[in-house]
Amino acid sequence: MWKVTVLHQLFSTADVQKIIRMKIPTNSTDILIWTLTRNGKFKVKSAYRKLVELKTNTVTAYDAEMASFWKKLWSLNMLRRIKTFLWKCVQDIIPSSERMTRVKHYSGDTCSMCQQRIETTKHIVWEGAFSQAVWTSIPGARISMEDVNHSVSQWIRSWFTSNFSKLDSYWIVKMANACWEIWKERYRNFFDGKKPNPIEVIRSIQYLNNMTGRSMIKRNTGLMPLNGDAASMIVDI
Repeated sequence: MWKVTVLHQLFSTADVQKIIRMKIPTNSTDILIWTLTRNGKFKVKSAYRKLVELKTNTVTAYDAEMASFWKKLWSLNMLRRIKTFLWKCVQDIIPSSERMTRVKHYSGDTCSMCQQRIETTKHIVWEGAFSQAVWTSIPGARISMEDVNHSVSQWIRSWFTSNFSKLDSYWIVKMANACWEIWKERYRNFFDGKKPNPIEVIRSIQYLNNMTGRSMIKRNTGLMPLNGDAASMIVDI
């Protein structure tokens, strides 16, 4: 018997119906079959051909612009966990209520902070009334959001070409720190029932900016190099 609940967590409804219609033989022994050969037996030649095919497809699909963006993102002088969080935002895989409802079939996709809108990645870090209140403390942040058609991925990528990043070398880091602190406040609200407080979050962002800025200055001058783990020891995250 198929575990239908598990199937619905992993596949679309249409695919689940197809899988359920498949009959599983119960009176035979399972055997491993290599699908790249006619007789089902493994051959190095068939594996080599498949690897060449995958490599060719990968090269064809290579996105130079995105590759450049990722290189810039991972080279930023800030906490590693914040880089990882930005990566998740760009990929749209942070556990928002909308995503958890869609993927894990949890009940309720409404934002826990405003109780009005569907909680997507965009709503958490950008569109929500709470996040908008926080962004007023970051120069240039609201201007960067003027294009309402931006996805979160496009918005974050636009930081690296923004005039503000040219005027302030730490501007991108400040934007990233703000996203991180907004997410943390959402986490505390969702799991601890804490009432969202924009003033507290703005203070946390300023503190994190100061600590990150100092570590960058010390790293760049060679006075006291800090890696991401060392920096996290002096930052309350």
